[in-house]
Amino acid sequence: MINTTGNFEARLGHKTHPGFLSQDERVAGMPSGRNPFATDAELPENSPLFFGRTQVLYEILSTLRHPDNPRCVSLLGERRIGKSSLLNQVFAALGQEERLLAVRGTTQDWSQVTPARFFLDLRQAIREAVEEEGSEQDADAAESQVVYQSLDGSGAVDPAVDYAEFLAFLQRRVGRRYRLVLILDGFETLVGNAAFDTEFFTKLRELASSRDFRIGFLVASRAPLSRLRNHHESLNASSFWDLFGFAHVLGPLQPEEALAAMQAPWARTLDGAVLPPEVIEEIEKQAGHHPGLFRMVLADRWEAHKSGRGPDTGGMEQELTGYFRAIWEDRAQEEKELLVRILAEKPIGQHMLLRDLRSRGLIVRKDDKDRLFTALFEAFVRELLPEDPALSQILAEKTEKEKDGGDAPPRKKKLLDFLFRRGGKR
Repeated sequence: MINTTGNFEARLGHKTHPGFLSQDERVAGMPSGRNPFATDAELPENSPLFFGRTQVLYEILSTLRHPDNPRCVSLLGERRIGKSSLLNQVFAALGQEERLLAVRGTTQDWSQVTPARFFLDLRQAIREAVEEEGSEQDADAAESQVVYQSLDGSGAVDPAVDYAEFLAFLQRRVGRRYRLVLILDGFETLVGNAAFDTEFFTKLRELASSRDFRIGFLVASRAPLSRLRNHHESLNASSFWDLFGFAHVLGPLQPEEALAAMQAPWARTLDGAVLPPEVIEEIEKQAGHHPGLFRMVLADRWEAHKSGRGPDTGGMEQELTGYFRAIWEDRAQEEKELLVRILAEKPIGQHMLLRDLRSRGLIVRKDDKDRLFTALFEAFVRELLPEDPALSQILAEKTEKEKDGGDAPPRKKKLLDFLFRRGGKR
């Protein structure tokens, strides 16, 4: 059973919970005749649209399921790449873990939340999920009701006092009896909220480090923790970030995973209809293997097929352009310059950012060359260049090969020209 309170929901694991179902079991639950792709929201637990991600899912679970103490895990990825959807599948899988209490934040926007509300909501969700024990249950409920009335009335709750009460509650109701995993999505919005200061993140670190508890964290964000701590002293000074190892970077699906994610729901909901190869090719030019984007395109394609009309290509490209603009604005200037160099097929060398942008799925290998991840994204970037003279200049740069006017390496070509001139004089 899931217990939801405020900004959190919690579940105490039990062997009778179904956990994370197999792909066949998930697809079997898909109703025929209903557009499966028509969703802008994250995919819920055991969604039939969730395909692939097997390796990263089980790598995260192996860390969080540690029999003695859950570890801390960081998940990194672009907008709409599927971070929240993956977190939901992790939450489902943890439902089968005996005496593991999984708690996830129900918001991706922490900008309006205070530390007092954070700990109160967290406490309430945990309280409703753990095993109830007679009079202690009544005491917990009474304390919670008093605190919530204070918040809803004057709002004058001292966060320090509230955390002390939360800590006492954890020692009394959780202790080392349960493993506890706290899942926080949209972590960059929590770090960006000035109310969550160094003291708050120090408390989170203390919870994970304390021998009184067995607590691990799973956080998801668009920016890596290294960048977040460089821009937010509250996180940096707390050393909370130091609990996490290398981030799991979520990129696009593998080609075979993307193909299955397109074809299986299409056939299941359209009486076995086949998605034509030429349509798949066109979708890949627009959205690549980015799950959130190709589902967006397929939602329109599904309706077009069902009604017998043509696809709304113009409207769809306009929606995709809005997404492209958002991820472009997320980029640092150095990243933009690298993307433009790839677009212009300029030499790059061993650039430090190249690997990161590849893992995020913004750069793909095609015909033995690095390319931007879709043809439509390439067109979008070209249209933006006049707005930035520095980026436009990259397109105008000439390589050594272009300056020398041929395919021969520059030194070799100069030597050949010299010998040719000497020979002509004779």
